[in-house]
Amino acid sequence: MALSVHTALAVSTATSSPSPNCIQWSDDGQLILATRSAVYIMTPEHGINFDLDSLVRSSSSSEGDAHVGWFRTMIQLDKTTSMKWPEYSQEWGAASLGSIDTSISGIAISPSSLTPDAGCVIATLTSNMDLSLWVAGKNSFKGEWIKSCDVTPFLMKVLTLNDSPSISEVLSFQIMCVTWTSQPQFQQSPQPRINGSLLVCGSRGGCLIFVRYNEEHNIEHIKTLPVADEWLTHVAVSPWRCTSPGICTAKVAYAVADGEIGLTEVTAKLQASEASAPFNPTLTLSYEFLEKEEEVCPANEQGATALQWVKISNESSLLVYCKTGIIGLWTEATTALRWSGERTLRINYHRVSVGSSPYLPVAGIHYAQEYDTLAVTLFDGSVHVIYDITVSPSWTSSNPDHSFSTPSLSRAVRAAFVHCESQTIMDIDDNRISGAVPYDMLGNVTWIHEASRTADFSYKHDAKHQSMFVVAQVWQEDPQKVDHHLETIIKSAKAYTSPLNNLRPIFFQCRSKAKCAEMHETLIRVLSQQIGDYSTEIILTPFAGELTTDVRRAFRRSLIQHLFGWDDLLRLRMRLSFTDYLWKLSDAARQDDLGFVAQSFLTTISHRVLRTIIRHLAAAMSSLTPADVPFALRMVVQSLLPGCPPDLSSEGQLISEKIRALLPDDQTASSLVERCPACKEEIPLQNITGAVCSRGHTWSRCSITTFILSTPYVRTCVGCTRKAFLPPSSTAVPADRTWLPAAGRGWVVEELLEAVHRCLFCSNTFVSLL
Repeated sequence: MALSVHTALAVSTATSSPSPNCIQWSDDGQLILATRSAVYIMTPEHGINFDLDSLVRSSSSSEGDAHVGWFRTMIQLDKTTSMKWPEYSQEWGAASLGSIDTSISGIAISPSSLTPDAGCVIATLTSNMDLSLWVAGKNSFKGEWIKSCDVTPFLMKVLTLNDSPSISEVLSFQIMCVTWTSQPQFQQSPQPRINGSLLVCGSRGGCLIFVRYNEEHNIEHIKTLPVADEWLTHVAVSPWRCTSPGICTAKVAYAVADGEIGLTEVTAKLQASEASAPFNPTLTLSYEFLEKEEEVCPANEQGATALQWVKISNESSLLVYCKTGIIGLWTEATTALRWSGERTLRINYHRVSVGSSPYLPVAGIHYAQEYDTLAVTLFDGSVHVIYDITVSPSWTSSNPDHSFSTPSLSRAVRAAFVHCESQTIMDIDDNRISGAVPYDMLGNVTWIHEASRTADFSYKHDAKHQSMFVVAQVWQEDPQKVDHHLETIIKSAKAYTSPLNNLRPIFFQCRSKAKCAEMHETLIRVLSQQIGDYSTEIILTPFAGELTTDVRRAFRRSLIQHLFGWDDLLRLRMRLSFTDYLWKLSDAARQDDLGFVAQSFLTTISHRVLRTIIRHLAAAMSSLTPADVPFALRMVVQSLLPGCPPDLSSEGQLISEKIRALLPDDQTASSLVERCPACKEEIPLQNITGAVCSRGHTWSRCSITTFILSTPYVRTCVGCTRKAFLPPSSTAVPADRTWLPAAGRGWVVEELLEAVHRCLFCSNTFVSLL
């Protein structure tokens, strides 16, 4: 296999301790890299069309495609807010040696759509056991990330009974490990935007602490579960499994300092309130916890070095735990795998350099479904392959000519290491990999390594450490499988997930013009598959009562649920995103075909969104104020534009008749007039994307409300670059509403702007400059 390196960026810092969690993909498609003093947030360029001049790109040879460009920002370790543990306990057991030289010891990443900007939350854990949550500011790609809260002081208040905590209480909130669960899928359509994920912490006191980041963007303590009498060093949670509509379960695995690997279980329940509620039923989320379910590995005084769940299929997950020189596998009997219980495999020695050893820590764990193999990357850069995972795991393959093997993968990683390092590499130079994770499903892997000469026992202080961030092809896959992977990714996409993350493997494989031309017909066929119209199934409970804050909040929740909670709508938006991506890389003839496909997606999405808004207006008709009428009439006009489905036009006409009963005809007509901000000439609503007056002044329209944009208080989609007004709750806008058009100052427009935090057309996030 020819060597193919796609990124080789120097990182002037010492990396964190080797761990499969040292480098992780977020659900927003960002690569999160933990080093000793900072967390680097790297965003690949695929599918992004905003501020491309800020990309960082390693130099490449003239042959082949250009290296991947990256947006880069970071979270700097804040040592000023470290916990002073002696103030809470003078016992030796509560002493923190990590406070001598505080560094980042772990990270955990939440699912997407949790923050006010529909992004992820990053949890950072330090060697001093300080746990903090961080959210993106105005630009998650290259802007500042802001500390949302310090979790450790919060837990101290929750878990202590008085101002003088006992040693057991102090140990219970000294966090040693942390992970974040995925988002449970409750088999509801549309999916409500309720955060069911949990931040799970393991403490020195042997407790599992479950914390939830709620819809008000605050943390709440859910449960403290004692499971051991010693430190918990690792914790991992399996993907949620839906046992029945509204009920999901997940396994929580934990590693104890004495070598025990244990399991417990958490159940999430989503129930609708029996009391009537406006627009949609009120949903409540609750959790149930099993005290202790099963012991995977008994205590043997050999502590774990890694603990991770691997998803084998939608029904099956595999627990992988690593100890010095050993890899343990466990699965329950109810899964689709042909074996169950525990399997233990001793790692074989494979030499890649003089510092190679089977007893080094694990830096990466990856399941390759195509080969039914588990690839385990060690700190020395060797990759060890376990075969037949679903049948009977072993180090030997039933196919002796297996190309996915320990020697071939280790050679590829070593070759990339030699290629990336500018200095002359010899056998005594080790490629110490701190973390490795797949880049796509077609053989490309990203990792961070550092060249080191372990054998001479030389010391290098932090200022001299120079790491390398690498993306390279480690094994070869059939490139003709791209269309199959695209079809699978689109069909399996779930609401509230990020198209940039879902489509990253396909964006990466189709980044060259030659590749796009070669696969043009095949990709057009996949993209053109029909999707049914879910919007006719939207049923809302009409509200007739006083307009209160709770009613407005319910209206906003319903908008979010129906604008972003349908899986089919996200799949349409993903198809539009990928079609636009292909259009930019195609020649004129193929651009005509892609333009026709993209226009059909654009029209379909517009009609789905319009029907959603119209039905919400119909449900809230009795609560509309005169300030809401101009926007409601705009929706009516849109429903009458050419190409709109007849049934949607009929729904718009019904809204129009009800509105005319509320206002005189002359006031209704005047509310539809929109004038050019420059010359005050009247501009008719004929196009929902742009506006042109009779004197030739051209204006963009808000992609959410269709009002003319003539204010600096706007946000821009990072994918399709459409613009929209900032939400009124943004700290960047004036307290009054004068920056909004006069026809857009009703409560309906305000709630709509608050509800939309992803682009209505491509579902990517917004960034703002103000």
